[in-house]
Amino acid sequence: MKRFLFFLAFSAFLFAQENTQDTQNQNSSDTPQPLTLAQKKSGFVVGVEALFGDFKITESKEGKDASIFSLMGRFFGGYQHYFDDNLGLKALISIQDGTPITSEFQIGDQSYQSFALPFWIGTELSFLWDFWQNEEHTFGLDAGLGYNFEIYHSREMKVGETIHSLPQLYQHNLYPILGLHYYYGHHQFNLSYRFIGSLNSASKTYLVGGVEFSTKYSFRDYANLSYSYRF
Repeated sequence: MKRFLFFLAFSAFLFAQENTQDTQNQNSSDTPQPLTLAQKKSGFVVGVEALFGDFKITESKEGKDASIFSLMGRFFGGYQHYFDDNLGLKALISIQDGTPITSEFQIGDQSYQSFALPFWIGTELSFLWDFWQNEEHTFGLDAGLGYNFEIYHSREMKVGETIHSLPQLYQHNLYPILGLHYYYGHHQFNLSYRFIGSLNSASKTYLVGGVEFSTKYSFRDYANLSYSYRF
């Protein structure tokens, strides 16, 4: 009888110990683990950017060119992922619109004025390296590659007092990117430069007032500033 009571008491003790351990394990698993620095800096981003530069307009058939300052507005979104506390990768898609592109030139005794509006659709892939971090503050470098499909619409050519409508022009751009970024919490700021250069040839030849033209637009980029929010 004593052995039986001892067995019951020992079994009850083991059962109580097991329940205690299960409760501790359950409480431990329910406790949220703190995010790593890499996880904090990873996420979806949306933002806006101002691109400062100038357009060079080349009328290749006549060897005429002109340049004009341009401001491009850019809206973008994408995702960035950090593999560790310092190294990451960011992929973006964007749309860009800008101020009108105008030029004036003279051929013989005749003056010409051209007009167009730019609209770009683009994508970028950049490597991220954060070289300094302190609590909510992060400084780093961007280096990557971008592509733009460029559409130039509402094109017109004014010859004297006569205005001629021109077909839309399409170009492609593949370009490297270099920049600096600064994070404060979920807020991200970028100062970047894009070495934008057109890859395709000028548009097909067309006639305006009996003169052949073949237009090409080349955008020279200055340093650009962007803001994005990371979710």
